[in-house]
Amino acid sequence: MLFRQNDLRAAKDVLLPFAGVAEPSGELLALLGRTCHALGQYKDALAYYKDCLARFGMNIDLLNDVGACEYQLGNREEALRVWTRSLELAPAQEKLRKFVDSLKK
Repeated sequence: MLFRQNDLRAAKDVLLPFAGVAEPSGELLALLGRTCHALGQYKDALAYYKDCLARFGMNIDLLNDVGACEYQLGNREEALRVWTRSLELAPAQEKLRKFVDSLKK
């Protein structure tokens, strides 16, 4: 609810204690990633996104979010690598394809 109301700092404060449990849920890790991402905390967001992907398997939305964080951190080549992988898994992402093509030029 706090995330939806754009009270991002409060959302992160509420979610953080649950991330420290032995087996956090995928939903928790993804939401923490999205919260940090929205706060501009790209390194933290990457850690949560990658943890979620490693524990629970591939998710195109999270993979694209990883690419976005890498791009925001100035890691253009890594962002392109991640987004290219996303396009291989789900080729119908026309917006992403156009963006990736523009970056490659």
